Amino acid sequence: MRMHVMHDGVGGMEKNKEVLHELSGRISADTAMLFDLDGTLVDTNLANYLSYSQAIKEITNRGLDVNFNKNKRFSRDDLNTIIKNLDESQIKCIISLKAEIYKSFLPKTKLNCELVDLLVGYSMTNKTVLVTGSEEDRAMLTLRYHGIEDYFKHFIFHANANGKVKTNKYDAAIAKLGLNPKSIIAFENEDADIECAVQAGIPRNNILVIRAEDKEEGGPECTNLLLIGMRT
Repeated sequence: MRMHVMHDGVGGMEKNKEVLHELSGRISADTAMLFDLDGTLVDTNLANYLSYSQAIKEITNRGLDVNFNKNKRFSRDDLNTIIKNLDESQIKCIISLKAEIYKSFLPKTKLNCELVDLLVGYSMTNKTVLVTGSEEDRAMLTLRYHGIEDYFKHFIFHANANGKVKTNKYDAAIAKLGLNPKSIIAFENEDADIECAVQAGIPRNNILVIRAEDKEEGGPECTNLLLIGMRT
């Protein structure tokens, strides 16, 4: 299995080598590998922002008066706070139209290529699970666009949790698949979801925190992996 990390500076590269070495030492045949999607496995923030922006303009005839921030994902929760006086019908229409428009912006999504290397390698020996708060249709669309859906043995989507918005996706995965939380390695980028993983019983030092940075080395379709390390 090829595992490489592009990182600024020799010190950063050495740190990432240490993290990957420690990771490999934690994994046995019984280890389940849980991968978050948005911002972890695939950088979808720009496509998501552009989709919302176009949907908002078509439904309200108003532009989205918020600049794109690659470090903050625009979500449906932002609609009410950023766009005043939206009624429930408009919100539903925006969310529905955004899902359709997203398809046209798939070329704006980027694989986290180094993390995909890990997924591909461990898919041959371990239980690999996509654990995402995304709706199933959009998640599968993204995976299929990048040709990586076949590397997962199981999928946990937003709708797997009785349609509730704030469900702990890690609880859902553990319950549905009968996983031992102590035998899980999780890859996650959002602090709130990291805490959800901990609440589900996954040890903090089994959670690999992912941050992504755009670099020329990865090419136009790649976002290079910046490993922060095991969560402590």
